[in-house]
Amino acid sequence: MNILIVAEGRFPDFVGGSGLVIHHLGKHLADHGHNIHTVTRKAKKSDKFYELIDTINVHRYSAPCIGSFLHKLFPLYSIWGARKLFLKLNKAISFDVIIFNHPFPALGVLSCSMSRNVKKIYILHSSTVGEYLASKNLKNSSINLFDRLIIFIMNQVERFALKKSQKIVTLSKYMQDQVVYIHSEKEDRIEVIPGGVDVNTFQFPANDDEITRLREEFKISKEVLVLFTAKRIYGGMGLENLIDAIEMLVNTGRKNVILFHAGEGPLKSDLEQRIQKKGLNKWIRLLGNIPHENMKSYYQMADLYISTWRQEPFGLVALEALSCGLPVISCPEGGSAEILKGLSKNLLFKDSGISAMAEKIRYFLDHSDRLKISETSVGNTWEDNYAWSTTAKKLERLISSVE
Repeated sequence: MNILIVAEGRFPDFVGGSGLVIHHLGKHLADHGHNIHTVTRKAKKSDKFYELIDTINVHRYSAPCIGSFLHKLFPLYSIWGARKLFLKLNKAISFDVIIFNHPFPALGVLSCSMSRNVKKIYILHSSTVGEYLASKNLKNSSINLFDRLIIFIMNQVERFALKKSQKIVTLSKYMQDQVVYIHSEKEDRIEVIPGGVDVNTFQFPANDDEITRLREEFKISKEVLVLFTAKRIYGGMGLENLIDAIEMLVNTGRKNVILFHAGEGPLKSDLEQRIQKKGLNKWIRLLGNIPHENMKSYYQMADLYISTWRQEPFGLVALEALSCGLPVISCPEGGSAEILKGLSKNLLFKDSGISAMAEKIRYFLDHSDRLKISETSVGNTWEDNYAWSTTAKKLERLISSVE
């Protein structure tokens, strides 16, 4: 099949979960013999307009770079850029299916009459409005008229693109429920296809010597228990609660812990001030963005991964951590919780509050025997349910079922 993937960004141009999903699905669909073309925007000026990457044809349109004055106008650039590229590609290629991933470039393609007779599937990674609110740290009480207008437009564009697609894909039951609630979609139009993990990259450490080497590299003694989390520093991610939970642990005598956080975001300075004010610099380190290929070392070196986001669409990082033998604990809601329920309900906080978070961390620190994960059980579960090749096959079957 000739498959067109339409997205705001893809890995490694952009850091984030949706970019990884787009990259891996495209790669595995290409491995299955399909002709894959991706339309996406440039992350920086030096990006090429066309590249062949892992047998995927990547076509990029110009858009203001992140941090530039015009970046707020990127939706308009995405609508126009995706439309222009689709018109160009459609002259040479008869596409069998279009896979939308984000609303604004989807609108650009849908504005072309030639797209009407092509199968269309929309992979909804997360709510566009939810992402906007989190990036701005907005709550209902602080949303001004301009933000309300932006939210209305985003919601309408996303709803239009979903309605024009024959099938909608979400990565979790949680996101399926969100689509039904936010966009009044019928559940039978939505297929849950979980995301995956690169099982050839994210693996258990070869032996205990490898873990010792990694901890020495990070200058961490054997007595220190390493907690790890990776999230963009946006509002509503639960990172403030995690900092307060670490404070509770330290104040009750659990001082042999250190928390590593990977990620960047507009609220980083706020977190730094919170850590400084509470005197927790010794126990919490904000590492900034870590190249994806280096994440395995942190998973293998740490003792416990903590997922703090109550509204997480799907737990890609939780999958990677578990694949490396790192136990994961999580809020009782969201995508990570769905993954963990299949392993043990004991991995979930009682609720999303600070005390519940601290209590669960303390429990696992006090019961180190519970921090063991069977490589055999994880390996079998992941191969059957979460390998990217499995995810790609499920998507292929869905495409074939669409009339």
